[in-house]
Amino acid sequence: MMRDDGLTPIRRFAFPSENRGAGSVNWGSLGLLIGLGGLGGMLLWHFLPGERPLIAFALYSIPSNVFILPLPHEPALFYCAKFYVPWVVTLVGALSNVIANYVDYQVLYPLLHLRSVRARYADKQIYQKLIGWFRRWPFWILVITSYTPIPFYPFKFLSIADGYPLWKYQAALLLGRMPRYYLLAMVGYAVQPPVWVLIVLGVLLLVLPFVRKGWQLIKEKLPHYLPEMPRLSRLPMQD
Repeated sequence: MMRDDGLTPIRRFAFPSENRGAGSVNWGSLGLLIGLGGLGGMLLWHFLPGERPLIAFALYSIPSNVFILPLPHEPALFYCAKFYVPWVVTLVGALSNVIANYVDYQVLYPLLHLRSVRARYADKQIYQKLIGWFRRWPFWILVITSYTPIPFYPFKFLSIADGYPLWKYQAALLLGRMPRYYLLAMVGYAVQPPVWVLIVLGVLLLVLPFVRKGWQLIKEKLPHYLPEMPRLSRLPMQD
């Protein structure tokens, strides 16, 4: 389907409301989903006090996988794996991931296809090159990048910007995330890492992206503030 703004063609996918225009986020559905999720979480927290580590992991896993929030997911998974067998942690993490993916598509798809937003990236050479590469094997690219430690956010952006079908996106991430979660849960269950180690790991994972970005800015801006060193004229060589 060609866009009416003359930019890159996009593929339609099975969205909850197919007749929605770009930019029209379905806040009603999102509000209902968040409200029901919050209410269910509070009820489970109250009536199942013995399962609170698992409930906390489920609730935390949703925002830690939504958008590009820099919330580290692995420390929470390791902590939950101290109390539950790996397959339970895997299923709960996968379910939370499905909800997070749905929220991503509900919010980011309309926003990324606003004319004013799409004009900022659709004609960029780097985007055209990456999207051309992504369209060759989109499903398996998503599977591999969701399983490995490769940063996943660029591929999330490519999927949503290109209108990759939501159900295929969900299937690819489940196929990649579930074995990843299971392996991490096995490590947490076997090693039983202390809480302080998980806290330190979480802080490092949270701060590291900002440190890296700050260092890049320093390297870019610092030369502009340093005084230019005077050039010394070469003296003639004397025998």
